[in-house]
Amino acid sequence: MVWIDGDWFWRDRWIWRPGRWAYPPRPGVRWAPGHWWHREGHWFWRPGRWR
Repeated sequence: MVWIDGDWFWRDRWIWRPGRWAYPPRPGVRWAPGHWWHREGHWFWRPGRWR
């Protein structure tokens, strides 16, 4: 199992999703945590995902 950190997500308002343990959906994938990135004066949140 892999620990997935808690994060905020938008659904008509910001909602906290607590961290959790999860099984990878298939062998050979790993969890890439969410991160902020900056482009042309704006900040964007990329949610975590399996890669």
